[in-house]
Amino acid sequence: ARVRYIDRFGRRALMLTGLTLMGFGVGVLGIAFLVDNNDLALAILAIISILIFVTGFEMGPGPLFFVIMSEIYPNTVRGRAMSFINGIQWLLNLVISLFF
Repeated sequence: ARVRYIDRFGRRALMLTGLTLMGFGVGVLGIAFLVDNNDLALAILAIISILIFVTGFEMGPGPLFFVIMSEIYPNTVRGRAMSFINGIQWLLNLVISLFF
């Protein structure tokens, strides 16, 4: 389903929109944590900002990572290179999950 949007809107537009939403979500989340009133409205704002961040990631860097990786390698090494890069990505996801 995401490939349809990549073909329709283009990689650059989706990446810029996704990164903008991610930056906005992180900025609002930082402000919500900076205020720190123990207020229900700030808690809801923090949750909404996290949802905006995840939406931005799913629009841009999330699916486009695999599309871009499949296009930058030549056909002779594409399978091995994508396997290696995907393994590194999963390893780094594990490291981030363990220490965050």
